[in-house]
Amino acid sequence: MIKENLSIPLSSFSSETLKTPFLLQNKSAYLAWRAKKLADYPDSIEELVLPIKNVFALTAQEYEQIITQCRKTNFVVYQLTEGVNVHTATLQALAKQFGLCHIDSNLCADDEGIAALQVAQGNQAQEYIPYTNRPLNWHTDGRLL
Repeated sequence: MIKENLSIPLSSFSSETLKTPFLLQNKSAYLAWRAKKLADYPDSIEELVLPIKNVFALTAQEYEQIITQCRKTNFVVYQLTEGVNVHTATLQALAKQFGLCHIDSNLCADDEGIAALQVAQGNQAQEYIPYTNRPLNWHTDGRLL
């Protein structure tokens, strides 16, 4: 196995590239980005939940809250009005409002490409983190060790 030296001198990068906080050699930019991200992060789980009245037609405020939350935390937890049946069409309608129209299916998805995140019994899904209630061990591909 050949081990490459991934330490590239900063002089190899353009001034624009050097501004990114994700360049491993630019520790100060990363630390500044991290401090800003953590300072603006929600303090409680309740702050992460966004109520949605009509999943098929978001209000401008709901849309903006979802976009803002994604920028801030890289995910959104939304709560639909009680009594709304959550099925594939519901999720597709929500996603479509954000331009998410082409689903990349996975091994555990249904025929529509949607995977329910729930404990799975007796199929290959039970080997993956989102589909189990067993204690988790760290592994990068989502499989349990």
